[in-house]
Amino acid sequence: QTSYPGASPDVMMREISKPIEEALNTVQGIKEITSTSLEGISIVRLQFNLGVDVATAQQDVQAKVAGIRRTQPQDIQEPVIRHFDPNDSPIMAIALTSVERPIREITDLANEVVQTRLESIPGVGGVNIIGGNARQIRVQVDPSAMRAAITPNTIGMYASAPSYSLGLVDPVAEIGTIAEEFGLWLHVDACVGGILAPSVRQLGYAVPAFDFALPGVTSVSADLHKSGYSAKPASTVNFRTRGHREFARYSMDEWPSGAYSAYTFTGTRPGGAIAAAWAGIQFLGKVGYREIAAASMRAKEAMTSGLIAIPGVRVFGEPQLWAFAFGAEDVDMQQVAALMGKRGWMCGGTTQPRGIHMMPTPVHEPVAAEYVAAIAQCIALVRGGDATKAKAAAYN
Repeated sequence: QTSYPGASPDVMMREISKPIEEALNTVQGIKEITSTSLEGISIVRLQFNLGVDVATAQQDVQAKVAGIRRTQPQDIQEPVIRHFDPNDSPIMAIALTSVERPIREITDLANEVVQTRLESIPGVGGVNIIGGNARQIRVQVDPSAMRAAITPNTIGMYASAPSYSLGLVDPVAEIGTIAEEFGLWLHVDACVGGILAPSVRQLGYAVPAFDFALPGVTSVSADLHKSGYSAKPASTVNFRTRGHREFARYSMDEWPSGAYSAYTFTGTRPGGAIAAAWAGIQFLGKVGYREIAAASMRAKEAMTSGLIAIPGVRVFGEPQLWAFAFGAEDVDMQQVAALMGKRGWMCGGTTQPRGIHMMPTPVHEPVAAEYVAAIAQCIALVRGGDATKAKAAAYN
């Protein structure tokens, strides 16, 4: 089901229902596809042949819908995908309400007490909670808090585009305004996104400005060996002016060979990595980077749409590029990571909030549904009491 507030039935059919039907035609095992287009609502129904693995089919549907999401109107609400089995129809509905307790407390009561007790009753197949007020996890930088932290001893400010752990681009424009106001250096760490983010923007995705287009930005770093797809070690740091670059220079003459001056601490180093990075950029070009960006974003969309369909799982924040992190409040995600490792999936962890980090590339696109299915299985094992030791989060 997809909501597009205010759209006429004709618009819903032309821009929502029909494209979704066409995308889903290739899903294996479909017996029949029907759709209903109403004002602001599109409902597409799939009927599968007997013997089809419903869980696998649902993952395929989620991947297909995610694949066309960027071609649809930006104002639509995220499509809701659910499977229905007549045998799974609920036999009881319970509503919780209170004139004294806040909605957040009622939601916690439903999740932590009512659901747990009902699920413990023999013969109960499942309990679904609808509505309530889900707990929000703040993972975005607060520019006003940064401003308040400035003292006479502050010499610079810092922002990420995006942060490695959560894949979120900081509000660089707002931070840059503060940096200008106080005359501070603002460095933007775009080591993850600096090379490929412009290609993502060219594909039509909303990528906020984070570079020298913003007057408050003084320097930007970008790793060629990350989204530039070059061999390690190859990275760049760019300065707004030559004058700013001079602050990076190291000079000395207190040795027998006279003046020594360089922009890096490493001094002389092999040129192989630099040559390899240059060759890689020349080979890929703008077209190659756009293709990589498109595949990476498709992989991310397929993964995130599948992950949030797992009960209790949420993606942290609203990542604008390909990297993201996710978790579930009732599950030790480091234990999930350990179980994924046993299945051959190497998962990086996050500690604040506790979750699993993912940075999709074109390699992940064909296995996105498989990854989501493995995560769902591991979460179910943890919820069922699996005793596997948690894997500590560590950057490698």
